[in-house]
Amino acid sequence: MAMAACGALLGILFLITYDVVARSIGLPLIAATVAFGEYGLLLFTMMAAPYLVRARAHVYVELVIRLMSPRLWRLNERLVYMICTGMCAFMTTFAAELAWFSFVRNEVDFRTVDIPGWVQYAILCLGFFFMFIEFVRYLFGVGTMYPQLADGGDGELEQEWL
Repeated sequence: MAMAACGALLGILFLITYDVVARSIGLPLIAATVAFGEYGLLLFTMMAAPYLVRARAHVYVELVIRLMSPRLWRLNERLVYMICTGMCAFMTTFAAELAWFSFVRNEVDFRTVDIPGWVQYAILCLGFFFMFIEFVRYLFGVGTMYPQLADGGDGELEQEWL
């Protein structure tokens, strides 16, 4: 997934670079640069998100977590897993329904290049589905989102700057 995200970002980089250079020296332009750039950013975001969850590189407020007692942060951790799992399951289902309805209606996103309308929803569906899997892993005990607290989590704020 992370490699697909990197490939999408690299493709956008090359498209924009070519577009700028082509405008400067009078080469023919790729008309679909903007459309591919927009879909590439969507692909990048949704393919990188599951990796960020697995690598524990997502944003959370460590200060608040460290001020909690070990029992409270474990309870908070489970609550967060359940909420995130539920939201990802909902978004996966919703995106799948939108993709299906768009496919059945044969919708097309008309731009400089015609892109089937279901593609954008399918990308969302995949990204949320893989995030769902990662949160289920955490929910059922495979790892923790707070590794720095799991090894000795006394719940107190460490003053590393002193």
